[in-house]
Amino acid sequence: MVRDLVSSLLDEKLAHISTKNHLKDLSNYIKDLKEENILLKTEIVCLKELTFKMDSLLEELEISANSKNVIFKSVKNSPSDDPKKTKKKKKNFDLFQNNCLQIF
Repeated sequence: MVRDLVSSLLDEKLAHISTKNHLKDLSNYIKDLKEENILLKTEIVCLKELTFKMDSLLEELEISANSKNVIFKSVKNSPSDDPKKTKKKKKNFDLFQNNCLQIF
């Protein structure tokens, strides 16, 4: 009777203490997490390098595209309701465009 009482009290008190199997399972789980963490860090480094390369390429493409742009200052582009003016503007624009195409 006393033995049963002491046994039940010990079981109750020791129930919250981790067993050797629990500790081993936790150790394995931590080991797996560390391995996964290393893989994720490696992937992050690779993605950062790829992002840097893509940003550099994008910047080069933007510079290349912008270097081919021609900016004309003081050229106004406004719509006109007068058909005669519209035809004249269209003709002037076509001449201008043809000249630009010949130059470039």
